[in-house]
Amino acid sequence: MQNQAQPFEFTVMPKCSHDVILGWDLLKASQAVIDCGRKKRTFDEMTFEPQHPNHFDVFTVEDCLIPARSMAKIRISAPRMTGNNVGVIVESNKCLLMRQEVAIPSTIMTLLNKSGELWVANGHEQHMCIPKGMRIGYAGLLNPTCINTLSEPRSHEDVTKERASFIDYTLMLAPTLNEEQQTKLLDLSKKFPDAFEESHKDCRQRISVKHKIETGDHSPISQRPYRISPAERRIIH
Repeated sequence: MQNQAQPFEFTVMPKCSHDVILGWDLLKASQAVIDCGRKKRTFDEMTFEPQHPNHFDVFTVEDCLIPARSMAKIRISAPRMTGNNVGVIVESNKCLLMRQEVAIPSTIMTLLNKSGELWVANGHEQHMCIPKGMRIGYAGLLNPTCINTLSEPRSHEDVTKERASFIDYTLMLAPTLNEEQQTKLLDLSKKFPDAFEESHKDCRQRISVKHKIETGDHSPISQRPYRISPAERRIIH
C-alpha cells in the first residue's frame, strides 16, 4: 500500500464470489485516513522508515525489562555495521513507539565493536520486556558537519572579565593618589566595570524630593495652604 509493506492478518474466503469491504480493523491498524470529499484513502506515514544504504538495523543483545514509567539502559548491537569504532545516530523503531509506548530518543553515540548502550523509555503503565534479538531501531553514519552543537552560556563573571580587558582604568586614576590607593582603586574599577558604562537615561535635575514629617504622638494637621502676599514675596526673594 503506497509502496509500503505493512503486516496484517487477512481471513481467506476461497468460496467468496464477490468483493469484500475491508473492515475498520485494517484501517485502524494501517492508520488510514478516509477523505470522503476527494474519495481518497491515505495511509499514515508516521511509522514509515525509509530504506537507506547507510542505515543499519540495531538489535538488543539480551532480554531487557523496562519498569513502568521509567527509563533504563540496554545493550544493543549493529551486526551489519562496518568498522569497530564508528560514530552513529540511532533512531527509534516507530512501530515500537506508536504501538507499545517504548521510546528511544534520537541518540549520538559511538559503537565499539559494533555494540553499545542506549537509553530506552517505557511510557506504559506496566513493565515491558524487550526480548533478545528484537530490532529496536536503526543507526545512521554520523556526519559531524550536519550537527548543530550547543555551547555552554557564558557566565556573568566571564563577560565582566572580558569587558574589563578592553578598558584602560589607569586613565581614571588621579595622579594625587599614592601607589597603594591607586592599586585598590584599580582593583575596584575592574571588579565593577558596569559603574563606568555610559547611561542614556535622563540625568536632568529633578525638583521633586521625597520627604517624611514625624509628628510624634500628635495627629497630622490638615489646613488650607497659606497664601503669600506680594509684599511678603518681595521680601523673601
